[in-house]
Amino acid sequence: MTLDQIREGLQYCRDNFFAPVFVHGNGRFLDVDFPRVFEDYVIQHILPVELEEAATHIKRPLLVFTHDTLDNCHGHLDSCIYNIWQGSLAKLSADVIRLFQWADRINVNILNMDAQFDETCYLEQLRAIKDYLVAAMRRGDTQKELNLLTDLCYADTWNNCGAGERAFALAPNGKFYTCPAFYQGSPDWSVGTLSRGMNRLKNAHLFRREFHPICQACDAKQCRDCIYIGPAPQLRQTIKQK
Repeated sequence: MTLDQIREGLQYCRDNFFAPVFVHGNGRFLDVDFPRVFEDYVIQHILPVELEEAATHIKRPLLVFTHDTLDNCHGHLDSCIYNIWQGSLAKLSADVIRLFQWADRINVNILNMDAQFDETCYLEQLRAIKDYLVAAMRRGDTQKELNLLTDLCYADTWNNCGAGERAFALAPNGKFYTCPAFYQGSPDWSVGTLSRGMNRLKNAHLFRREFHPICQACDAKQCRDCIYIGPAPQLRQTIKQK
């Protein structure tokens, strides 16, 4: 994606009251003079922790950790993201507890989930984290938050990822998608362009949770209700792109 496309995207966000989020997969744009080039915009930057030293000019980025990058954390964090692969679930509690040394809130993403998901191991890991949080609370330590556990104490409705409803992705080809997964998996399935806006978002109501039959029968209110891995197959059959 070029800087001109990014500027166009930021202007589109401003004109349509969207909050722009940059997800940095590499350091390609970290040498850009962000304060000068993008000083007129409030941007949330999400980037791998290993790029933090190259992004000192970015204010309060949301850092992403994995098991292999925990040693890169050296200071206090209000919030962060921790990504773990399904096959590494046995490391979840130890890594989360270690990361709580610096972070007040951790949002865990479990990647590549499939039918082989080890639910027994997952529950054991959550119990270990729960024991840690309860002990910390009794000691009077700073209250910690984990999306998989503490959010349940306050959730009274389903979360929903917001893709296609409150969140959209601008791809390097200058087209809009309901989320990055749709661009990566189905690049022809765009919902609009920078020049024409989101003029191909048909039957937009189908992206809301109340229209997802499987999700309606689930009581996991902390789940982000991923559009792509959940209702997407039905959506592709129902939403006709013109």
